[in-house]
Amino acid sequence: MIDRPDFVIFDGHNGSAAAIYTRENLLNNVLAAIPPNLTSEEWTAALPRALVAGFVKTDKDFQTKRVERVTASGGEVGRINIAGGAGIGPLRCWPGGLCLSRSIGDVDVGEFIVPVPHVKQVKLSNAGGRLVIASDGVWDALRFQEALNYTRGLPAEAAANRIVKESVTSKGLRDDTTCIVVDILPPEKLSPPIKEAWERRHHSFVLSQAL
Repeated sequence: MIDRPDFVIFDGHNGSAAAIYTRENLLNNVLAAIPPNLTSEEWTAALPRALVAGFVKTDKDFQTKRVERVTASGGEVGRINIAGGAGIGPLRCWPGGLCLSRSIGDVDVGEFIVPVPHVKQVKLSNAGGRLVIASDGVWDALRFQEALNYTRGLPAEAAANRIVKESVTSKGLRDDTTCIVVDILPPEKLSPPIKEAWERRHHSFVLSQAL
């Protein structure tokens, strides 16, 4: 298996169950979808399809377990019916409700929300780069360029703290304001053990976004 880091924020907007299940199973499902014995270049090329397969499997497995648990307890999973038997919903997908189109574990919104991720691969220059990952509360308050400006001249941890602080100050929001900042450094700026691991990797970084 290719040695690569993974950085993720799990936003449990429909409770914590889906976020916890995804944290424990998503990466394994993605890696299981990648054929063995690939070169670094082949591994990178196979990753987008594996991400899609891993996300879809994680969502399907979680929803199956969730329905089984509810029905085993004597409950039912379905939409609310109004008088006359007409179904209403999904309630959390109307404008102003669930403000995304891709997620894992939203069993109550059916085909309106899909687990298929939007995958983008970015090849880094030899100078390295800085990765900012944040939950929707941050992006509701800040534009991408604003977040980038707040990170300038700061180490990664301080930059993440600054982004969260500015998000809260800007809109007064305290929910879903999580941020991770990762510096991807070139080999000459790394300690020897980390440098050796870095040089074994193909110089690309893969982002998976739930949009």
